[in-house]
Amino acid sequence: MRLKFGRLQVLGTAGLAVAALAALVYIGVSYNSVRDTVLQPRAVFQDPGVDPRTVEVGVTWKQEGWCLGEFHVQASETGSEVKIDAVIDRLSANSMCAGVGAVNNMAWAELHLAAPLGTRAVVGRDGTALPYWTSGDGLVRKGPNSADISHYGGLNDTPQFRVRKSITVTDPVELGQLVTELDALPPFPAAPMLCALDEGAYYLVALHYLGGGDVTLKAEDRGCETLWLLPSNRAVAWGATSPGFYPLLKGLLGE
Repeated sequence: MRLKFGRLQVLGTAGLAVAALAALVYIGVSYNSVRDTVLQPRAVFQDPGVDPRTVEVGVTWKQEGWCLGEFHVQASETGSEVKIDAVIDRLSANSMCAGVGAVNNMAWAELHLAAPLGTRAVVGRDGTALPYWTSGDGLVRKGPNSADISHYGGLNDTPQFRVRKSITVTDPVELGQLVTELDALPPFPAAPMLCALDEGAYYLVALHYLGGGDVTLKAEDRGCETLWLLPSNRAVAWGATSPGFYPLLKGLLGE
């Protein structure tokens, strides 16, 4: 059972008093009835402000949250590269911990190296280089290799909710413009607001990355012009105040 505390989550069956404490401080995991799941590494990140021997290894994670200490990295290193064999999702049925919200469908595991990473390559088990996640990434990660964009009609279309236009974008310049516009969008307002009526038309934007961690967003064509993160259906951004986002979508689709 996951108990939510704002953006934190607590895993366990204890009472509310213990759960409240777990939201404030990490509680050690008990490994009775341990469940291990092998995940493939998708990206790496190194914070320049921490120990240069520490590397964060990202995995695709489509649940709402994850627990600190839940993931364990199996890796080996030489003087020229660091090889990530696997990331183990290890959690017992009666574990309790302070949870961390998943962003961009990614969760992260700490890897402590014997020597600073430096210029060494970080590769997966098959030798393929893992993409680097930069600290400047916003709503979506930089460097997608393609994007699928579709414009869906609404109630007044025949047939209803038909695909009006669809395109796959692979041009690096256009992909860069799309990421820039998405990352410039403000968060969706927390306060209630009135929106114009709309017929339900929307844009679907799916960003694909060579290392995994794809992101899919649904952008309302009219009304509040909310952007929803799929499949969680969480409102993550607001397009009404950004003059460049929707014109870019229309331009890419040739509308």
